[in-house]
Amino acid sequence: ALDLNAVADLCTEIERVESAATLQALLHRIVRMLDADGLVIWAENDAQLFAVAAAGYAPDTLARLLPIRRQDDHAVAAAWREASVETVDATSERDGAIAVPLFSGDTCTGVFAVELRPGREHDPGTRAVVRMLAAQLSAVVTGAPAESQARTGT
Repeated sequence: ALDLNAVADLCTEIERVESAATLQALLHRIVRMLDADGLVIWAENDAQLFAVAAAGYAPDTLARLLPIRRQDDHAVAAAWREASVETVDATSERDGAIAVPLFSGDTCTGVFAVELRPGREHDPGTRAVVRMLAAQLSAVVTGAPAESQARTGT
């Protein structure tokens, strides 16, 4: 079970982020809190999504992730296109995932994607916490263009 007090504390810390390094440390805490394999924050720029921050993966992950187009056929594109929470079911070959839209007002401006161990992608508590964290991260991520975020690592 997730510690909701710890989640609330983390949400408060996300609200107060003032640097890329602080955000990166919080993203690593999210990975540990969710017992996730990793996470990626995608932000829109020039009608594409770019990976602007990641945690739980190899350091070169951001550099290897290609931009996503709205019409692409996967959960991150669907979450962006439909402005809805999308789930990738775990299989024997891969873990599950949850992709949650990030909003600026009524506009979906990015996606928070979390890769989870099998079964966790359907756990109601985990899904709720991922949605809460995405809501907090929206304010931090949607404030700067994706290209500058990618350069700073946020």
